[in-house]
Amino acid sequence: YFGDDPTRVTEDLVTKCHGVCAQRLCCFSDYKLQSSCRATVGDDECELYSLCDQLVTENGGATDDALELEEKEFDVDELCIDKVAVDKNLYSACSDTCERRSCCFESDPTYSCYDLEKDWCDEYEACAVVDYNFYVDKSTTQEMIEKE
Repeated sequence: YFGDDPTRVTEDLVTKCHGVCAQRLCCFSDYKLQSSCRATVGDDECELYSLCDQLVTENGGATDDALELEEKEFDVDELCIDKVAVDKNLYSACSDTCERRSCCFESDPTYSCYDLEKDWCDEYEACAVVDYNFYVDKSTTQEMIEKE
């Protein structure tokens, strides 16, 4: 269980969780899009493993990637807060999460996906606290300033 601390999500912890949860991931109906084993093993048994639900991805699989799990459980706005300046673990968690959308922050417009995926990229605006900034066309910015 990760609580509200994204720095607790580590590869080691995810591996340990899988060791405990593997036998009862079937309790979650979306696990591998199969039917649930809840009817067979019972609600009480499945409830004992309720925290294992965190390992089940949106597409019905089970994650074994700490960064993927961290992104599922913690919104970028919860990770990338001012506190990253004084908490190296939180800084690292925020930076790693932002790296997943690195094309949004590409300074060379040739490699940037920002114009093509603006809404998707804008979801990660909070990454500015770890110096991930969107590419801004300076000529467009200058034109906007001159119009005002």
